[in-house]
Order: sequence, then C-alpha cells, then structure tokens
Amino acid sequence: MTEADWLSCPDPGRMLEFVRPWTSDRKRRLFAVGCCRRVWHMLDREESRVYVEVAEQFADREVGYEALKEQERLADDSAWISGFVVISPRYPAWLLSADLAAAMGVVRDPIDSEGVASAVEEAVAWELAAPRLADKDYSAWRAAVQAARLNERGKQRDLVRCVFGNPFRPVAVKPTWLTSPVIRLARAIYDERAFDRLPELADALREAGCEHAEIQAHCREHLSHVRGCWVVDSILGKS
Repeated sequence: MTEADWLSCPDPGRMLEFVRPWTSDRKRRLFAVGCCRRVWHMLDREESRVYVEVAEQFADREVGYEALKEQERLADDSAWISGFVVISPRYPAWLLSADLAAAMGVVRDPIDSEGVASAVEEAVAWELAAPRLADKDYSAWRAAVQAARLNERGKQRDLVRCVFGNPFRPVAVKPTWLTSPVIRLARAIYDERAFDRLPELADALREAGCEHAEIQAHCREHLSHVRGCWVVDSILGKS
C-alpha cells in the first residue's frame, strides 16, 4: 500500500491489516471498542456494554486480565441464556444479535479488530435495512443493505485514521509543545471522552508553538474521535 492508497482506501479492513505489524494491542483494542461504541444503542444487554467498557479499561491497564475474562464470561453467559450461540465474530451479525456481535471479539487473542468491524458493519446494515425487508421490497432492501454497509465502512475508515493517523507521515511531538495547559486539556479530553474539545487542544498547541499542519487539521476535523486518537495519545505518551 502506498500513501495515496492509504488516503483513498475505502476498506477499513485492508487499512487495519496494513498497520497490524507495527501497532500495539492497545491501539487495535481501542479501535474495536470504538466500533462497538458506534452501535451503543444496539447493545440491549448490560453485560455486553460492561464487557466493552472493561475491555477499554484493560487496554489502559486499569483492570487486570482476570477481570476482563470474568466479564467476557458474563457476556457470553447472557448471550447463551438469551438463546444465541457464541461463535466467531466473523459470523454474520444478523444471525446473532447486534449487541452480541458488537461485544464479541473485543478481547480475543490475537485481537480481531477486523472481525469486530465487520460484525458491526453487518449489524448496522441489517438494522437500517430492516424496514425494507418487512415491506417485502427485496430490491430496495438489497440496495439499502449495500448503502448502509458503505456508509458504515466510511465511518470506520475515519476511526482507523483517528487511531492510527497516517503511517506514512509519523508525527514526533516536540517537548516544547507539552505545556501544562496542553497536557491538562489532553488528559481531560481522554478521561472524559470530550472529543468535542479537540479544537481547544489545537488552539492550546498553537499557543505552545505547534503549527504542525496534520495535528491542527486532525483536531479540527468533524469526525468521530475515540480513545486512542493519535494526537491525544502522542501528547500523553501513549502507544
């Protein structure tokens, strides 16, 4: 893949496969969590939501592996009780339940971030296209499924770029940019998921002497940002 391919690539799975060799488990796990949070309204089991939250905490070493596996067991047990079979996250989400498909695979080893993204894509597509199926308008249903898939891939592609940045143009944060106001704001954005404050961070960085075009542009982009955002991670020293 070239830089031009990366910038124009419509397939988040291909992008994830490309960055996999040199990215951390934490980054891939947080991307998977970000995908799950995109369908939070579809997680109708509390165990599934908590599982995603614990996986996020585990990524930042706030909880241990035993706590993670216990919540995984609770999420799996809940799915079994509800009559669904826990299988691979690559299995079509519509044959399971949206919340199960979203929760599965978040912490499997090795982390199958591509599988989680695919499962979420299927769940979104089937949810949005369901009214067409109910109307037995199969031609319109197929078109709606395809449109929903393409739209979700676009959203996930934005998440890939948010978490991993541009691998062809890695950015080194200068120590002089890491003023107390910049670090405090970045920490607040991360802890509170206050990504709407990223333009404030761009301003604080500019006051500290950072005019870097990619940093400034990313902070001001109207995209769905998540924990793992490459700019915030760079400031906080996370990898």
